[in-house]
Amino acid sequence: MKKILFLFLAYFAIAINNCTAQTVYITKTGSKYHVENCRYLSESKIPIELKDAIERGYQPCKVCHPSISIDDSKQKQTVYKPRPPNNNNDAHGTRIGCICNDGTRSNATGRGACSHHGGVDHWLYN
Repeated sequence: MKKILFLFLAYFAIAINNCTAQTVYITKTGSKYHVENCRYLSESKIPIELKDAIERGYQPCKVCHPSISIDDSKQKQTVYKPRPPNNNNDAHGTRIGCICNDGTRSNATGRGACSHHGGVDHWLYN
């Protein structure tokens, strides 16, 4: 357990040392930092350097996926592309859930499924 904790702390120490000035955004009451166009920034949007956000204990948002180490040449924003609609739903049977884009399983079968997990990767049918 001590080795895992040490590796975790070492990883974040390296990430903090490698950070150059990049602006991320925090909210008045939240504990996460975000990219500029994240949907969770509708109420408040406070700019802060990534290094300062990490030092203050903010965690990256799981929706907008801001980077935790900064190298602008390697920075990549995750973009989820929806699958084309299937016009023949009866061929699959009844929806019983889905797999979200972050790999979690949900029992939701309708609109809004996986809304906090990057959207639906694929639907599950019986």
